Amino acid sequence: MNMPRQHQRELANLRAWVLPAVAAAERVATATLEQELAALGITLAQFRVVGALLGETEGISQRALAARLGIEAPTLSVTITKLESAGVVERVADPDDGRAWRVRIAGSSSLGDVMKIIRSVESRATRDIPLADLETTKRVLAQLKANLEEP
Repeated sequence: MNMPRQHQRELANLRAWVLPAVAAAERVATATLEQELAALGITLAQFRVVGALLGETEGISQRALAARLGIEAPTLSVTITKLESAGVVERVADPDDGRAWRVRIAGSSSLGDVMKIIRSVESRATRDIPLADLETTKRVLAQLKANLEEP
């Protein structure tokens, strides 16, 4: 079934709008998080490492963590060292490989202030957006990601 030209133009305009809008939202979210986290002395790169480690009670290898974050292992090593010095993460021996280390959130680390910031930024970002629209956004963004991951 052929779609009317007007509808085709509207669809093309919306499609052309989607990726720039997602990128713009990501830039603003990143800048906001950076600003808020700076008050705690945490960089966005450090926050991403901490976020990737949440729920990893046994820890994760540095190589696997770098892959998860999409960064190079040497870059990650510097960030982990800083977080370790601050008492946020710890390196523990890998029980399966005596030569390897796993990284995990330090048992003594309190991420309460970080979580407050995250909740605050999330709340600000989604303010005045109805639940149904947020659910649609979640579904649409998941589909965009899946579409882009396919060849």
